[in-house]
Amino acid sequence: MNIKMAGIDHTNAPIAIREKFSFSSRLMSKILSLAVSESGVLGAAMLQTCNRTELYVSYEAGCDFSPAGFLADQAGYSESPYAFSKREGIEAARHLFETACGMKSMIFGEKQILAQTKAAIAFARECGTADAALESLFNKAIDSAKKIATNVRFARDSASAASMAIAAASKHLSINGAKVLVIGNGEMGKLAAIAFQSNGAEVFMTLRRFKEGLPNIPEGCTAVEYEKRLEFIPVCDVVVSATLSPHYTITAGDINTSDPGLGKKVFVDLAVPRDIDEQIAAISGAALYDIDSMGGSSAACDPNEIMAAEAIISDALSDFAHWYYFRPYLPIVNEISSRAADDAKLRASAKIKKAIGTENAVIIEKEVYSAVYKVVGKLMFGFKDNLDPGLWEDCLECMKKTVEA
Repeated sequence: MNIKMAGIDHTNAPIAIREKFSFSSRLMSKILSLAVSESGVLGAAMLQTCNRTELYVSYEAGCDFSPAGFLADQAGYSESPYAFSKREGIEAARHLFETACGMKSMIFGEKQILAQTKAAIAFARECGTADAALESLFNKAIDSAKKIATNVRFARDSASAASMAIAAASKHLSINGAKVLVIGNGEMGKLAAIAFQSNGAEVFMTLRRFKEGLPNIPEGCTAVEYEKRLEFIPVCDVVVSATLSPHYTITAGDINTSDPGLGKKVFVDLAVPRDIDEQIAAISGAALYDIDSMGGSSAACDPNEIMAAEAIISDALSDFAHWYYFRPYLPIVNEISSRAADDAKLRASAKIKKAIGTENAVIIEKEVYSAVYKVVGKLMFGFKDNLDPGLWEDCLECMKKTVEA
């Protein structure tokens, strides 16, 4: 199976390294285009979340393209001392399937990764770098993740970055009645705002002044102009930042060290690259958490549920492998379907013309051809799923000889 992946994530690099691989959409588009311009590379897609950046490529036999080396070059960073995860063939496919359903996430079983997987292949498609192999791989991974989300419950409580933010802040103060400033009104910011609201907090959320239309923030939140965010820090107990900005939204210099409430103030950084200056952690009384320091766990997961998820993944992997390895036979399948359709049209032509006349017969003959072509193709794809792959070629050659006779 000519598929490779390489990635850097929370298991092999801290956030200080991962944020170097957090690419903007414009840069990702450029990287994907550069990847498919490499000799032998047929397709490329990148999965990027707050905890990982992974590059998937499909390639021709003999291609020596290194996704890990390529990613390191694009980030301007050496592979050493942090090793990339590297996988090929079915193991690369399995990794994506497990990632899409949250089994590789820092917060085991989190569901946001499914939307991020969908976004990854949609972006590659938009960039023109998603070939048939990667389209099928990602779509199968997404389908199996949906099935797992419907049929498997990894833990009693649904874990997320937002819930981990609640847990972190709760170590220092009561969330009920607390004032919380959320910087960033993207998906992650909204989830955090809703989570804090649900636990009784009063939430303020920033909006950029140049944004048009009605404020797109959760109901019950108070909108704050982004430029005035620093004015709200002294009056809030918790500050959460979750933007896509390449720069800090809060620096150590922005914090008033004489603030009497600083001893209980909690800063939670949900962004990669980080939004909040790490030097804030050195300010006496302030507590700072980022994605890594909040952590995650699979300890509460039911082993039987994990086995159920693995069974769904195994079935989906088998379907993908059958499709992938059958691809070289598609030309002969199309040829057999076409010959069978031509034969059927020829056999029916005289009777059709006699029944409805020559002029109308052309339309019906086209419909006969199309119907037979589709039915024969469906039959051959059906035997693919029920026949030993070692017999595919002999069986197809036999069918070809039959329709040629």
